[in-house]
Amino acid sequence: MRRLLLLVVLVLAAVLWAQYNITDYGRAVFTYGGWRVETNLLVLAGGLLLSYLLLAVALRLIFGVIRLPRWLRDRRLGSGQRRTRSELTRGLMALAEGHPGEAEKILLRHAPQAEAPQLHYLAGALAAQAQQALERRDDYLRRASETCPEAALAIALTAARLYLQSGEEGRALETLEQLLAQTPRQDEALRLIAPLYARQGRFDALDALMPALRKARALPEAELESFERQITVARLRVLGPEGPDAVARYCKGLRKPLASCDEVVLEEAAQLAAHGQPAQAEALLARQLGWRFSEAVARAWAQLESANPAQGLLQAEGWLKHHPDSVALNRAAGRLSARQQLWGKARDYLLAALALEPSPETLAELLALHEKQGDLAGALRLCHEYMSARLPVPVSPESRPA
Repeated sequence: MRRLLLLVVLVLAAVLWAQYNITDYGRAVFTYGGWRVETNLLVLAGGLLLSYLLLAVALRLIFGVIRLPRWLRDRRLGSGQRRTRSELTRGLMALAEGHPGEAEKILLRHAPQAEAPQLHYLAGALAAQAQQALERRDDYLRRASETCPEAALAIALTAARLYLQSGEEGRALETLEQLLAQTPRQDEALRLIAPLYARQGRFDALDALMPALRKARALPEAELESFERQITVARLRVLGPEGPDAVARYCKGLRKPLASCDEVVLEEAAQLAAHGQPAQAEALLARQLGWRFSEAVARAWAQLESANPAQGLLQAEGWLKHHPDSVALNRAAGRLSARQQLWGKARDYLLAALALEPSPETLAELLALHEKQGDLAGALRLCHEYMSARLPVPVSPESRPA
């Protein structure tokens, strides 16, 4: 339309210029049958321009009338889409503000007419779960899948997260496994399923995922290393019945950082001790304590019956110089001293352990020690002191608040 107006303006300017600057306008003669029309060129140009303008306006009106129903429909749909987008925003805001019931009503009101109904249904599923309405949640997830099959990945991941939040680990695992069967390297699915496998003890399946997890960097390195330790411990438990040689061969093939971590060393020692190799287990734990002290390793070492109590006591006392607050080492030193009938030293170590961590086990060993020495009065006094320290102080009626 702008070009047409520009053309009219230019022609009119040319006509005006010609009227004042040209004296001879020329002649134009048209004859048809007995008709004869004669005019000058200036009038002819003006007539042609006016005819073109009228024709353009007429054609524009005709095409406008033809397109009018479509324009009205698009305008009505556009208004509806703006309204549904506004409702989606309101629903999401209500959900974020902690009003899931209100959010669910707003989101589902215009979902069938929405430009992206799957967004309304997915947000509605979140709102329903916040109200513990799991059946409605599942219905919204189904509707989202039906209305937008091409969004199957996003819908499946949303469903898996919701299942995990509601404690439905079986359904979450099934959903994630189906998803990974279709897209094996989906980072978010890998991130969600790996801890699930670990919690359920499915370490073979977790081990199969480790290369993909590392390549995708779906989880922090510390968490991946934790999974690797859990997988190794699980394999040691499987190999244990095959004998100490199978356990030793497997551990020799491990990377040094993995083979020397406390969890792996503790499990290796447990398998050796359980299958007739307590001396090897003791030596393994002692080597670990000499390299890097850990209370858990010290506790496991203390629970083994040392074949040489004198040497064991020397080891325990050597470690106690650097770790005097270790309950396990004090208790072990007390036991080893008692085995050599070093009663005074045994009593001192066991009392130190009891002071660091009052426990029935340490108290029982002290009582047994007093009994072996025939000191029943000392045993009773020890029991009284222990119970006084462990039991709450009674409140007299006079001191109670009114």
